[in-house]
Amino acid sequence: MTDDSGSYEVLFFDDIPSAAQTYAAAISMQTGFRCVGVERPEEARRVVEKNPVHVVVLDQIIRGSTMTGTELFQRLKRMDSYLKAIMLTGEAGRGDAAEALAIGYSAIIDKAIPVQFDTLPPRIQVLRLEYRRDKGHLDVSLQGDTLVVRPQRCSLTAQRFTSPKPKSWGIPILTSGLGLLIARSR
Repeated sequence: MTDDSGSYEVLFFDDIPSAAQTYAAAISMQTGFRCVGVERPEEARRVVEKNPVHVVVLDQIIRGSTMTGTELFQRLKRMDSYLKAIMLTGEAGRGDAAEALAIGYSAIIDKAIPVQFDTLPPRIQVLRLEYRRDKGHLDVSLQGDTLVVRPQRCSLTAQRFTSPKPKSWGIPILTSGLGLLIARSR
């Protein structure tokens, strides 16, 4: 069961409760985003309905249900058409992955491959920026090799900022209280 009073930005869905909660806690610690883990489709719908969720990370197989992760995403996407998704699964087949990409998933990550799992925090960060851009909350532009992201109608003065794991992510980040610059790795 989840606390509906939070303002969650990232939703993890896995039919194994400890997995969903563990992923949510780990990503929250690494990114600073408010994350929640749920185990039932109705919980996921309730969280998206009551919170400003930007990104959902869904398992494909839902034990004890005829619904799949892709079907759940389609239902959640009807609630917020800007919602971004990642499939995090250990059991999905190629057909499941193709269907997921066709309906709007941004990535398929295999739980069993640690190197893929390590890409989850930066992927979530990028998808959250894309969500905010698509909703009209951010201006995004490419200036040379630098992606410049700033809130609508604000100016940006960049300062150096060290992300929690900059070397493992390979993404140098500059930020201020009003905006974010992500320099392309070389």
